[in-house]
Amino acid sequence: MSDKYDSAEKELRQALVNFLGERSNKNLFAFFDLLRTSRVLSPALIDGLSEEQTKELQNSGHLQVRGRLRVKNSCLMVNGKKYLPLFTCQAELQKGPKCNSIAASLSHLQQVVERDPEITALLVDPFSQPNLVIPREKISEVVEGRYRKTGPLQEVTLAAGTRVVQPRPFPQELAGSLYVLLDNLAGVEKAWLLQIDDPERRSWLVVADYHDIDRGTLTAMLTSAAKKHGQGLPLGLLPLESDQARQLVADCDPFFVSGESGRQTLLN
Repeated sequence: MSDKYDSAEKELRQALVNFLGERSNKNLFAFFDLLRTSRVLSPALIDGLSEEQTKELQNSGHLQVRGRLRVKNSCLMVNGKKYLPLFTCQAELQKGPKCNSIAASLSHLQQVVERDPEITALLVDPFSQPNLVIPREKISEVVEGRYRKTGPLQEVTLAAGTRVVQPRPFPQELAGSLYVLLDNLAGVEKAWLLQIDDPERRSWLVVADYHDIDRGTLTAMLTSAAKKHGQGLPLGLLPLESDQARQLVADCDPFFVSGESGRQTLLN
């Protein structure tokens, strides 16, 4: 596992330890803020691997593959209740029985829970004591960032004639914060960062080509990442599939392209 993911795992696990040690809203929200934007480990049965791939997975514990695989998330039965386990880091995963796992977003695990009505909750780091249970009816609050009781985020709408430009100079810190999120989030292929030309208030717009994640969830995650920068709000999201969005980015370069973090980008 790369240093980037190892560092993110340690940060997520430490945030959970901080909350379990002092159960304050501040510590809980800090953990949820990281959980929403992190990749966690989820035990899974993986079908469709070749013999060589299976051996590589057994030897190294991780595998990069192309194409489609059949993945079935594994659940735990505790006192007659069915839980979907997730692990904040490899060290926590290794406390349980040896198993294959996938790196998944919280929104992906939410979809797994929604497809199986028997799953009662997410169980975080189940082989440590104490651990954390997130009931199924509360998962959407975490995914959408509604645990701070600020209400659901409003999706962006652009009035006719609204002028949108690619900012000059490019906002490196804001874009960098958003880039880190997207680089660790499955489902987003490309993203553009634009500025709404409003003389009274600076506001930002992300146009994204994405799949397997709903608009409200992605908007909430982008907004959370923008808050870390401090000057990136208000921020809205437009799907690339809309005609308006395609027109806006027709002559613009994306600041994020999935799998191309090593190439020259607007952030270099």
